[in-house]
Amino acid sequence: MNPYIKEFFKDLTDENLHDKVGELLDGIKGNKVSSIQTDIMFSLHNRIFKEKEHTKSCSSCRGRVYNRLKDWYKNNLIE
Repeated sequence: MNPYIKEFFKDLTDENLHDKVGELLDGIKGNKVSSIQTDIMFSLHNRIFKEKEHTKSCSSCRGRVYNRLKDWYKNNLIE
């Protein structure tokens, strides 16, 4: 596993999952997503949702995963 990805996930818990998704989304600028961000995005998505996504090379799949995470983050605000 890439050291950056390992570092991102080292302290991931159910309690800080919302914060970690926010951290990822804050790091994505425009429609430019690095391969590391893509790996993290798919891993977070598959942890949250029953419907798993695996095709990282498909632009439609990446967009769908990003939009699901963004909607989940917005609709699960922690106060």
